[in-house]
Amino acid sequence: MEVDSEIIQSQNFFGVADPIYRFVQLPEIVRDVVDHPLFQRLRHIKQLGVCRLVYPGATHCRFSHSIGTAYLGRQFVQSLMERQPRLGINERDVLCVTLAGLLHDLGHPCFSHMFEDFLHCLGDRLEEEAEAKGRSLTEEEKALVKRYKEWSHEDATRALLKPLFQDLSAQLEKAGLLPEDLVCIGELIDPPKRQLQALADAEKLATEWPMKGRPVEKAWMYEIVSNWRTGIDVDKFDYIRRDAHYVGIVRQYHHERYMAGALVVKHQGVSTISVPDKDTAEIREGLMQLRKHFHRSVYQHKTVKKLEIHMIDLLTDLNKVVWIRGKDNQKVRMSDAALNVWDDHVAYKKLTDTFVESLLLDPEDQKYEDLSRSYHDHLMQRNLARNIGIVDFIRNFDQFKNEKTVTEGILAKYKTLAEAEPDEKFRLVPKREIRVKFGSYHYGMGKNNPSEKIVFRHKNGKIESKTDPDGIPITIQMFVFWTPPIKDLQDAKTLQRLTKACHEYLNLLVSEKTDPDSAQKSPGANTTTRTPAADAAVAEATGAAAAAATVAATATMDNATTPEKPAEPAPKKRRTLRMHSSMPFDP
Repeated sequence: MEVDSEIIQSQNFFGVADPIYRFVQLPEIVRDVVDHPLFQRLRHIKQLGVCRLVYPGATHCRFSHSIGTAYLGRQFVQSLMERQPRLGINERDVLCVTLAGLLHDLGHPCFSHMFEDFLHCLGDRLEEEAEAKGRSLTEEEKALVKRYKEWSHEDATRALLKPLFQDLSAQLEKAGLLPEDLVCIGELIDPPKRQLQALADAEKLATEWPMKGRPVEKAWMYEIVSNWRTGIDVDKFDYIRRDAHYVGIVRQYHHERYMAGALVVKHQGVSTISVPDKDTAEIREGLMQLRKHFHRSVYQHKTVKKLEIHMIDLLTDLNKVVWIRGKDNQKVRMSDAALNVWDDHVAYKKLTDTFVESLLLDPEDQKYEDLSRSYHDHLMQRNLARNIGIVDFIRNFDQFKNEKTVTEGILAKYKTLAEAEPDEKFRLVPKREIRVKFGSYHYGMGKNNPSEKIVFRHKNGKIESKTDPDGIPITIQMFVFWTPPIKDLQDAKTLQRLTKACHEYLNLLVSEKTDPDSAQKSPGANTTTRTPAADAAVAEATGAAAAAATVAATATMDNATTPEKPAEPAPKKRRTLRMHSSMPFDP
């Protein structure tokens, strides 16, 4: 009987229907990975955590996102292979990028990024408890706090790759992958971004290439799944498009244009991905601004922030009573399962949304009843924290970074306001009820502008990176929430006082700092030290009165002896913060 080789070849691919790309076709090795228990657990982890309680459609999971990322990664490399044969791309390179895209989120725990915040909070609480007792942390406690605060899902992903590769060694070898390819997959998922950027800035990347999986000639491969250079990668392409679909946001970035225009070029002696210069605005406005929009409107929406506060409190309490059975039948806490993922992946793989919510929705054990009631009351019935102040920043927010200082300042001002109304009922507000959180909305690289890291190609063949004067790479919001017991959520007087205290304290904090927009004097000018009273007098005056007030104030403070000296211009009014809250108040 004759055997049709084309039929055999068609059976070596794994096909799956996808709501974003309609039909996804991937190599057979992907099926082996997808069927592994460590990958199947991603079905039980929501892509957007508690966002689904704000956006009902956001119920998609890490499982589908991972398959979509693998598909885009494969498309991207195959496109480069067809258009630039001189790159010497082989099937092993294509498989490495495909599997890196597939496995890049393997280590996500329950509730995705929120679980990382939960572990960081455990570290904060250890420090707070020691401070409350008036003692310093022991060396052992310092080490534990460090582990809590530095834990990341990328680290867990690297830990889970080892047992997965061991279990699938025969299938991986059959697919043609070598040991260095497995190293490459791990590096593509989580490249040492700071090290690579430092070498690039020093122009030493070509001579001191640190990666083991691929030589410097294939450095461009490290800019596809997790792009250390610009943050523009197939992971971002998929999650923005997929999240938009499920959340119900119409805006999209069409990654097809980026992938079709991308070429590999030499820059500073290293191969890198370059895009046409004409795509500058499309990348900034279509992708980077869209990422900022998603973070502000979806991922870090104010109600999502409130839900995360309550969920982290629940995880903190669950961590005290829940024991997970791990390797050698050992029972560990949820936090320990995460910290020890390198030694015990058996316990860690149980950390899924399904596991936690099964304990909270219908508890069969009496010890979970109070937690279940709290989950129902806060998250299901939406008895959420009250907003006493949301502040918008574009820059100069460093004075607000210390959450403890902000909390203490607000409570001190609250007490002052209460003392001014002795006839009104006063409710003592403990520190733990005030939560200060930050929303950071950026292009993907914090304060840095990724547009200025992109290597652009001009029609004349010139290759360069360029400045982006129109970009606003980061904006910040500070959220101040009040989280009293549910019975006190409707205490309007306390809420009003806290809101006013928050507004007055934060504006006072701004006024105590040097206004970055103040007129700068020339180096030779005689400097003066203005008092708040003089500033107010000048700021309130208008027209000729302003000039007179300025001269008078300056003369008074300087004891000026040179009347012919021209008066200084009136200083700008001090900036007041733009804030909004749950309870309006009469300032």
